[in-house]
Amino acid sequence: MRYFVFPAEEREPLCPTAVVRVEDDGTEQAFTRELRWEPLSVRPQTPPGRDAWEVDSDWAEMFMIDMIVAMRRARYGDSDPSIRVHYDVDGVWGQRRTKPEIDLGDGEAVLVERAPAPFRWHVSKQGAREQIVLRVAPDGTGQQFTDDLHWTPSDRLPARDLEEVDERTALWRVAHVIERVRGAWSHNWPGPYCFAIFNQGRQALHLDDALHVVRTNAGHDSHLADSFGIGRDWHPATTLREFAMADHRGIKIPIAASEADHLVEVILRRREQWGRAYWTLGN
Repeated sequence: MRYFVFPAEEREPLCPTAVVRVEDDGTEQAFTRELRWEPLSVRPQTPPGRDAWEVDSDWAEMFMIDMIVAMRRARYGDSDPSIRVHYDVDGVWGQRRTKPEIDLGDGEAVLVERAPAPFRWHVSKQGAREQIVLRVAPDGTGQQFTDDLHWTPSDRLPARDLEEVDERTALWRVAHVIERVRGAWSHNWPGPYCFAIFNQGRQALHLDDALHVVRTNAGHDSHLADSFGIGRDWHPATTLREFAMADHRGIKIPIAASEADHLVEVILRRREQWGRAYWTLGN
């Protein structure tokens, strides 16, 4: 299966005009602003001087999410019954707090909450010396998130020193384990000091989901830092000060300088996709 994106023609609504999929046998279908897949009888138009481009399935899904959000907001406003999911979606360029599922249904596609992982989650009670995050599958097998930063099979059973929590709370605990362990590792890394910034605990499991990269030459506790994100190149930022003052609701994960360089490339690729789809924002 191959996917192609046809860019926006205007500033509003802010979404591609179509996502086209090509089956292995050459059959083509278009997901249009009508929010459904239809046989491709007439190829969508592109703005003058603009061309469609090929993307992988993940990018195709993200662009379709943008189309669903933009078109349903334009049609229904706050009366859209799926608006609660919309509020949790901040755009294809990687700033979504969660990744909703697309329900194609029989009419317009809508966004629905992604089903939680089929685990029961247990964490150390507040004040415990050992920070444990345990997930238990429906068949009773358990996995513990370890200081190797992986889920490892575990025979530990929920006990008095653990409490059951929801997935979101457990993944925040995981993020804090990652922050603690990487913080210890970072003392052996040459400068500059670098951090990946995330909005949600679940994102911290995958460095490529970082929203921003922050770096400083002045040490872990410095408030002098530069930030790199989807909207701007390196620029002075108060991000570390916000964390120090507890004014930032996300999490900062220490990363090596080489990982920071990699994340800059990831963010630049997001920016490229954003620019190709929504070029009218800069014109």
